[in-house]
Amino acid sequence: MDLDQIIEENDILSFFMNFSNLHFDKKIGGEYYFKKEGQKTGSISVNPVKKMYYDHSKGEGGNVRTAYKKFQNNISIGEKFIEKDVVKGYKIEIKQIKKLENKSLINYFTIDRKINKKYLNQLDEIHYTRTDLSTGKSINLYTAGMKNDSGSYNTRNSFSKLIIGEKRNCSNEITTINNGSKYCNVFEGFVDYLTYLTHTNNTMYDCIVLNSTALCERPELANYEKIYLFLDNGTGGLTATKKLKDKYEQAINKIFYGTGEDYNSWWVKQN
Repeated sequence: MDLDQIIEENDILSFFMNFSNLHFDKKIGGEYYFKKEGQKTGSISVNPVKKMYYDHSKGEGGNVRTAYKKFQNNISIGEKFIEKDVVKGYKIEIKQIKKLENKSLINYFTIDRKINKKYLNQLDEIHYTRTDLSTGKSINLYTAGMKNDSGSYNTRNSFSKLIIGEKRNCSNEITTINNGSKYCNVFEGFVDYLTYLTHTNNTMYDCIVLNSTALCERPELANYEKIYLFLDNGTGGLTATKKLKDKYEQAINKIFYGTGEDYNSWWVKQN
């Protein structure tokens, strides 16, 4: 995945949480603080609303593009969010996978993302331990996610996106929802897929969740009569849409939301 896609698909907080070489320290008000290796307290604040960070120790800051250049963790973003269960100096160990019941997670999807609660039965609640390899300290965390075709989970909560799994080599992959249809919808992320269900109440079509535009040519779609593309209206999504339309003559661009928007951001504005 190139830098444009990282900017397009990940807000600045998700970058710092999942792709930087920093350690999350604390939250104060609406800002999240991160610390560098060896620091006792976090000196870098991230404001997800303004989509900016500020390094108080150096008196400088910037947007996600600047953050990527300074703090990337050199993991192959998009293809592998986790390399041998280690993310930016942390070890991830799943403790429990169960039906989604946590109230804060449910509220995130139903209130913040405006998803109909009845469709949350497609998500699992995942409890895991994250161990800081530099200090040995562990904390217990939880998130919600949808299993992809590799058996790993693409997860989401109010402050981060993450891919975690029970296997040591945990990788990103598409998610296939097979309903035996001649028609297929293609989405960029599972929140957009859940948004479509909420918006249309149509559960009859097959659906593909790419989980990354870098995987847009992974699914085999030639046997479908119609392929409806609901990707993001930005650089990554539009590039993937063009690739799929060039490959499949039955592919139809269904983007109806504004520039820079995805299906869910549009839906939230309507509600």
